[in-house]
Amino acid sequence: MSLVSDVRLLLNESSAAFWPDQQIYDSINQAQLSLYTSAQPLLSSATFATGTGQALVAIPSTIMIPKYLLYNNRKYFITSQVKLEQHSHKWLETSTGFPRHWVLLDAFYLRPYPRTDASYVFTMWGIPWPTEISASTLDITAPRNLKQTITHKAASLIFEHTRPDLADVMNKEAEEFLMRYRTQQRNQHSHNISRIRPGNKLSTAQRGTVQIGQNYYA
Repeated sequence: MSLVSDVRLLLNESSAAFWPDQQIYDSINQAQLSLYTSAQPLLSSATFATGTGQALVAIPSTIMIPKYLLYNNRKYFITSQVKLEQHSHKWLETSTGFPRHWVLLDAFYLRPYPRTDASYVFTMWGIPWPTEISASTLDITAPRNLKQTITHKAASLIFEHTRPDLADVMNKEAEEFLMRYRTQQRNQHSHNISRIRPGNKLSTAQRGTVQIGQNYYA
């Protein structure tokens, strides 16, 4: 099964009898863009290098919405032009240095401040562009609940002009699957604590002297 066949199953037709294939592709792509920009369910990374004295740095082509940058295990978050102006009224000066601040200029470029004084290799984390569905690409790789969200949202978009009642039902189902996906991601989060113990495990002799409240534990 693919995204396209799943949508056709929801539409209750096995072939392009009423809705042509291109309409199915367009609705899935529109559903993906809507989901990725609003709910932002996935994160992806891409590396890029800066040049000396660069005023603008291109966002990697695989990233749709940049969230933060990594350099030497340190995060640098995306800021705005207004906050940059508040930080320094001299941001247009030509002096260079390590780019500590990154302004989202538009959909394609970031503005580093200060301008880079050397070539640095950063890793950008952000929301990726979704895979475009076409005649040659009928499916994506994603968790089941996320794919169900996309298919139900796509079906809702198709039903909108002919069966608004079914569109509402499909949209509600999409929200339900999205909630399940978020719950699943939260339950699988790497920071969930299953056991607490000291970083350096105590020896048997040391455990005999550890006091918690009024109780001794050996």
